[in-house]
Amino acid sequence: MGATGLGAIPLHRLPRSVHIASVLAPAALTTGILVRAQRRAVAEPREGADSAVPAPDTEPVPHQDAIAPTDRATPRARAGIRWMPVLMLSGTMGVALAGATYAGIQIDRAIENALRRRKVPAPRLVMGLASGALSLGMDLLEDRVPTADSSSTDR
Repeated sequence: MGATGLGAIPLHRLPRSVHIASVLAPAALTTGILVRAQRRAVAEPREGADSAVPAPDTEPVPHQDAIAPTDRATPRARAGIRWMPVLMLSGTMGVALAGATYAGIQIDRAIENALRRRKVPAPRLVMGLASGALSLGMDLLEDRVPTADSSSTDR
């Protein structure tokens, strides 16, 4: 329902600064959230870990070679995270979101212009109704298709 309402807003008609903000803000937020989540995954102790003391017959991993702590996180283990893969993965997701948002604005513009060329009165309303109908159809179709869990219990 919310997507239908948001679909009625012609983003391509807004000022360029709003375009840039609507593309970059969610991308930056996504990147930040993913970096934070990956840091938290490294910092939290894993289940089943007894202690941060290594077994007596094993050699400790040199600090610069540490990727993530093996037992409980210590300040030294958190410092051992390799930042390049974390930033690359998070940045890639942010760039993908920015690209999808930008493409969505361009597709929205193209659809509205095509409807205007065909002399459709109130093209934004038609687009919103089509979006709502598509969402409803997908929900109904999803309810009809059995899930993997229910199909395995039917046998």
